[in-house]
Parts: sequence; structure tokens; C-alpha cells
Amino acid sequence: MKSKIAVDRRTKRQTLTITSRKGETLNLAQATWAASLGLYCVLPPAYHVSSETGVVTLSYALDNMISVKDYVRKYQVTRQDLATWMCDLAQAYGRCTDGGEGRYWQRSLHFDSEYVFVDATRHLRVVFVPLDGVPFKLDSSPLTLLALLSDVQRVTYATADDQAYAARIAAYVLGEQGTFSFNTFRALVQELCGVQVTPGGELQAVQAKQAQSATSKRQVVRGPKVDDPMARMNVARAARAGGQGRAGGGQGRPATKPQAGTISRGGGSMPATGPATGGASATARQYVLRRLKTGTAYRLREGQKLVLGRGKDCNLRLEGDNNISRHHASVVVQAGQAKVADLGSSNGTLVNSQRLAPKTAVRAPLPCRFSLGTEEFVVE
Repeated sequence: MKSKIAVDRRTKRQTLTITSRKGETLNLAQATWAASLGLYCVLPPAYHVSSETGVVTLSYALDNMISVKDYVRKYQVTRQDLATWMCDLAQAYGRCTDGGEGRYWQRSLHFDSEYVFVDATRHLRVVFVPLDGVPFKLDSSPLTLLALLSDVQRVTYATADDQAYAARIAAYVLGEQGTFSFNTFRALVQELCGVQVTPGGELQAVQAKQAQSATSKRQVVRGPKVDDPMARMNVARAARAGGQGRAGGGQGRPATKPQAGTISRGGGSMPATGPATGGASATARQYVLRRLKTGTAYRLREGQKLVLGRGKDCNLRLEGDNNISRHHASVVVQAGQAKVADLGSSNGTLVNSQRLAPKTAVRAPLPCRFSLGTEEFVVE
């Protein structure tokens, strides 16, 4: 296979293109599975097979991404970065080991540091290459990537504590002696990140029990921060068991006018995070929309349509980004799927890294990740 990263001179958008060589064919089952996965740390391709030559072309949108190899050369790496990336690797490897149908597809993950990327939220995106017949196997082990991230000779760490954290990862890599074991890696993630990883790649927080209020048994779930390694955990499950606090810690009341960070409804606006009250809203199925730039979590009800854009009449107003149209996109969750629509925006909408045509919509399983301009969101 041949790999190439191209930059569009007009739009400045980056695209990774992988083309097959003789004897390499598209594994359609893998490609379809990866596209439907909805796991943002796995980067699935758009694919095309030439009817004349049989050559397979895989394309990956790399908007607002930088390779890990370039990232560690240009920026300081923190302990928080390392913890986040280990959780991302655990999710990607574990989900592809499970394979959705018991197949082992982790060998389709491209762990070369040139083809593992860091996105705008400083999470890892691992390229998924669904090709059969590749004469040499892709580096299917995350060990070489972990070795790079913990190499004090090649990486600049922000503090001595960050370097000590990396040293613990380096000791793990050395102890594995070139053979990656997902079980020992899961133990390392739990030790260093406080996160349990299931064999299928699901993340579960390890938390001490908290005393509950004598007047209320509902637990307030606070909005995750962007740099928290648990930011991609599904807070909706906990939110449905009780209320959900505002990302900043307080519980909001209706505002007097629409503002950024609020969901507008019926001329007024209200913070989407906040405890459910009595009536139908307390029992209706609820989901969470996370704005990754700010870490704010918004509560969504089943069937509630949310319009995003710069316009004053949008449900979620996004000011300060000229790449976002006044009425850019909408999202609604029904039957466990997110329907994301582009409302004729000038710069387009990406859903799970795939660009929507103007004025079209797509349904995607949860968790669903979409972006407009420099804003990225995850629906869970």
C-alpha cells in the first residue's frame, strides 16, 4: 500500500490517502463496521474501488489534526496528555479486538507515529486500514507508539512529574519485551489513569463512593473537561439516574436572553445542564451533547431538535467563529441514533470525519461526533 498526505491549497484541508498495491483488496466487512462504529478515536476511511483496475483508494479527513510524531517535536507533553492517549489507545485496540462480531481486526489499526494523529481536543485518532493481502503487516502493536511517547530523549515534558509519569510507561514497554498484551495494558491504564477498561474497550471510571445528601438521593454529574481522560465517558447514563450539574459546578436557572453555552427554547433560554424536575421531562429518555472546546455538557431529550450556528435565534449559539454559518447544522436524537443535518452551511459539516453534502442529513449510532468550523461536539 502507498500512503500520502495532501493539502488542498484553497481550503487548507489535509487528507490522508492510502492506495492499494497489486494483490491488496478492500475488506468490505471491516470498512462497513468501522464506518458504523461511531468511536471517535478510530478514524475510518471513505473508500473507492476502481471498476477498471481494482485499485482501492482510502481517504481520511485530517481537519485540525497533527501527527503524533510532529506533535511531540513541536509541543510539550503533559501527564494529562499521556493519560488521555492511553485511554484512547485502550478504546481503539479493545474495540477492534472485539471486532463487533468476534473478529480480530486490531491488525488494521495503523500505529505508526506518522499515521496516528492528535486532534484539536488533544485526543488520539488511530487510522483504520481495512485492506486484505498487505504483504507486510501494519504495526499492530501500540508498544512502539508508547515507546515514543515515553522517550525522554525525543519528547519534551512540561514538568518533572510529567517525565516521571512517562518513565512509568517506559518501564512497562521495556517489561513487555516487544510483545503487546492487552490485559497488562489494561492494568497499566487502571493504575495510572484510574480507569477500568473492559475487554471490548469500554471505559469505566474507578471512583470512591460519595456520601449522598439526606434530602436528595440524586447524584449531580458535572460536565467533563476537554483535557480530562474521562471526557469521552458516557455521562448520559449517570445523568438519567438523576440530575446533571452545570460544567462549571453551579446549577443554572433560565437566562433572560439566548447566550453562548445555552440552549434556547421558546424565546427564552435555559442551560441544558441542570437537574431534571417533575413532570414528563424527569422520565423522558435523555442524552448529552458535549461541546469539546469548552467541556460544556448539554442535556438533550429524545426527539428534541437542536439548531446550531451564529444566529441569535439558534438553540445553541456559537459566536466568534466566522467559519460557522448563521444556521449551520441541526441535531436530533431518536431511537439511540443521532440525526445530524447540514442546513446549507458555507464551510460544511463533518460527521464522524465524513463531510455532509449541503442540505443533507445522516443518521449515526451513538456516540456520534460532528464538527462545524472549529467547534466539535459528541452526542452520547
